[in-house]
Amino acid sequence: ETNSGRKKDRGQLEKITYGIHRVDIVFDGAYSNTEWEAFDQQEGHTNYYTAGTSESGILNVRTFNRLVARNVWDNIDVEFLVSEESEHPFKYNIIVHPGGDPASIRLHIEGMNGAGISESGGLIINTQYGDLEETIPFSYIEGSGENIGVRFHKIEGNVQLTKPTLTMGW
Repeated sequence: ETNSGRKKDRGQLEKITYGIHRVDIVFDGAYSNTEWEAFDQQEGHTNYYTAGTSESGILNVRTFNRLVARNVWDNIDVEFLVSEESEHPFKYNIIVHPGGDPASIRLHIEGMNGAGISESGGLIINTQYGDLEETIPFSYIEGSGENIGVRFHKIEGNVQLTKPTLTMGW
């Protein structure tokens, strides 16, 4: 509609073009038999119509605010969260249970144009449309809440999250 309330004719509508740059974070060395648990189902459903699906699409897909991948590595889970918070609408947590070895956590980043470390210590992922910043995860000892104080470090084309040691590469 126009400001006067009159409807625009289809020929008058502005053409909008969206660009997409996909970046994947791959869990290197993860088990292929990881079990998934879904929590906090959202109302309604989502339909997908993409180049990789049939013309009828994939219909009535349920969506959830929280997914947990159990035992991605020995005694290590990954939790994915969606929130209403506009600054951080999506995040993930890596949960190391007793017996888990943080050194086994390896994340490989694919599809980016480059990477670096920001002044605040976050991981900068360069894309053709701008930069994404992966903030330093708050890492703590469950029960005591003691902050472990992890940091990203760029090492020979990889980014390493140290103390505990987590390796990110591309």
